[in-house]
Amino acid sequence: MPRLGGQNSRPAVLITGAARGLGEDLSRGLAASGYTVIGLARSEDALLRLAGEITATGGAFLPVTGDARDAGALDRAIALAESAPGGLYGVIANAGVAGPTAAIQDVSDDEWSETFDINVTSVFRLCKLSAPRLIERGAGRVVIIGSVTGKRPLPGRTPYAASKLALVGLARTLATELGPDGITVNVVSPWLLDGPRFDGVVAAQAELLGIPAEEVRTDLVSGTATRSTVSPDDVLASVEYLLDPRSRNITGQDINVSAGAVMY
Repeated sequence: MPRLGGQNSRPAVLITGAARGLGEDLSRGLAASGYTVIGLARSEDALLRLAGEITATGGAFLPVTGDARDAGALDRAIALAESAPGGLYGVIANAGVAGPTAAIQDVSDDEWSETFDINVTSVFRLCKLSAPRLIERGAGRVVIIGSVTGKRPLPGRTPYAASKLALVGLARTLATELGPDGITVNVVSPWLLDGPRFDGVVAAQAELLGIPAEEVRTDLVSGTATRSTVSPDDVLASVEYLLDPRSRNITGQDINVSAGAVMY
């Protein structure tokens, strides 16, 4: 994707859950592509470490400590993005939790509610608070990180699968509402994403099913078209494309980054 100029020549992008896992990878990658990244996360230490590393390589990363469920924290992040060069242009809803791995009868109401509060309600709040700024701008990109688990469920993952599929309905409705104002809204749904999160999913599945973790991993990977896992760079490439002004007519989509495991 070509730059709009030199380093840090692009407008601001706000990322929730920015300091660890996929959020950290997206923060690094988008800052390297010239965006000013406003990163919201709960760990101040992790944010400051990441900010130091990104700025040391010439990127721009502005940390905001807070919970993605907190409207006050979201307001602070949005205001900071608005004050950055170029103003707020991109919103990436990345914060999420895996939730419990258990049979439905063993999932508590609190576990269900927490999974939806973080994975769905926090995205609603982020979109609600950022939409007026993007409407005023007359252009913008909203990218929601979903999961193929919403379409190819794993045993015991009812809260997570339901929450991630809910994001597709949210995105498609918002795409219809915000399209006339030049704003696109899309979901990027990874599958078998390399890292500690995937390792945890494999371990939980192995425990639930009573089989070795390596058997779970082999079975999952063998179900892909490319017989491979997915890297954070694969997800970054999709996010970068959706942020590009040339993607203005791609909206309301749920884009699978799944090594071909899911094609719908």
